[in-house]
Amino acid sequence: MTVYDVWFWAPFHMLQAYPITRNLPLPDVFIPFAHLIWVPMYIWEHWTGLAEPVEEAWAMKSIVLPLSLILILSFFYITHQMSDKPTVVKVGAAMYFAFMFFATDLGFQGSPKKTYEEQIEANADSSWNNQHLILHIYYLVILWVVALTVPYHKLAAKRAAGVGTGLNASDPSNTESPGLSITDVFKEAIYGEKLLPEFSTIRQTSKFLILQGIIYSSSGMLMFFLPGDEETALYPGMGFCVIGIGYFYIMASRMNNNYWAVATIFTRMIMTPVGCMTLWAFFGVPAQVCVSFGILDPTLAFLTYLSLKQDEQNQGTYATIA
Repeated sequence: MTVYDVWFWAPFHMLQAYPITRNLPLPDVFIPFAHLIWVPMYIWEHWTGLAEPVEEAWAMKSIVLPLSLILILSFFYITHQMSDKPTVVKVGAAMYFAFMFFATDLGFQGSPKKTYEEQIEANADSSWNNQHLILHIYYLVILWVVALTVPYHKLAAKRAAGVGTGLNASDPSNTESPGLSITDVFKEAIYGEKLLPEFSTIRQTSKFLILQGIIYSSSGMLMFFLPGDEETALYPGMGFCVIGIGYFYIMASRMNNNYWAVATIFTRMIMTPVGCMTLWAFFGVPAQVCVSFGILDPTLAFLTYLSLKQDEQNQGTYATIA
């Protein structure tokens, strides 16, 4: 079997999924679906001789890539929280994303291609195949080394622990005045120097929600500036709304308020899936948009809930201000 055989590549893709699902506290029913996210990547990178399944896999890119990125970001974040060697996790994350975003700029030729035609040509190139093998080994080593910094007994204890979910009243919001001028108000809205606590003092759940706000804003910018060939009037408008949602997530999360965290869980686990399915079924909103947010939002909401539980374990109550 040579590196040109499509089945040679299958274990590399599947072995990337395992360490991620090992450490993420996903319900059992979600774990097979988390593994399946890597299947379309495997198909569009290597099954270039089968036109119909490959074209369908390429059509799923707008859904699969954001999902896989969220899983990987969540993997590094949660692993860092549980790891016996957090520095190893930080270094691994830096190496992983540095290679992902900058390897091509530095002359590496083994990254997946951007179009179907380029990918077909690359699969026939022995040089690309050799470098692509290096890419897979590099990612596998990082993911497995990082994953194993969390010993299995700690994972088992965390999964077996029954943690209460009672909530206490949160501390009152800060009612200090930002200043009298409109400039002071705008400045405070951007920097939050007077009304927001120091970033180092806020809980992990709030920091995680800030990260989610960055993800939302980044996704909105992609939709706004790169809407694609279809629905060009719709996608920039949606992108602008998602950018605004990301801003509110970032700034509201910096308030370190538990009610805000709880509200984001409720809206994204209940309202978003129902709303997205309604928009798709009755109002003709593109399926890829509805499916993307109908899956991504509840996933992030569930991870936020798990982070709240972790804060309760660490501090004794959701409402305690660190």
